[in-house]
Amino acid sequence: PLLAAVALYGATQATLTTADQTHLVGLIVIIALFGTLGIALASWLPNPFVAPVAAWALLVPTSDETARAWHVLAPIIGLHDAGLARWHIAYQIGLTILCATVALARTYRGRGVVIGATAGLAIAVTSAAVMLPRVCPSGSACVL
Repeated sequence: PLLAAVALYGATQATLTTADQTHLVGLIVIIALFGTLGIALASWLPNPFVAPVAAWALLVPTSDETARAWHVLAPIIGLHDAGLARWHIAYQIGLTILCATVALARTYRGRGVVIGATAGLAIAVTSAAVMLPRVCPSGSACVL
C-alpha cells in the first residue's frame, strides 16, 4: 500500500506517458512477484543458504551486460507501448499466481492449488505469446 501511494503521488507530480504509468504499476507487481517467489523458496527449501544463492542467481549479470537472469521474471525492458506494457504486467501477475500456488502446495493439496497453478500458467503463457512476437519479430534485435 505504501509503495502504491508513493507511485500514485509521483504520477501526479510528474508528466508521465501512459506507458510510464503502466510501468509504475508493473513495479508494484514485480515486488509482489519477488515476495511470492521468496515465500515459495522458503516453504520448499527451508535453509538459510537458499535465499542468498537464489538472489545471486537472479541478480548476477550474464555474458551480455544488459541481460540478467532475473529478466526471465520481467523480460521486457523499456517498452514504450502501453498496450505491450499491460501484457507484460499480465505476464508478471501470472508468474505471481504460479509462485503463490507453488508455495501453498507445500501445505495444502487440493483442487485450488491445481486451479491456481493452471490459471497462473495460462495467464503467463498467453501474455508471453502476445508480447514476444511484437517485441522480438523474426530477424530483428530483441529487447530481452
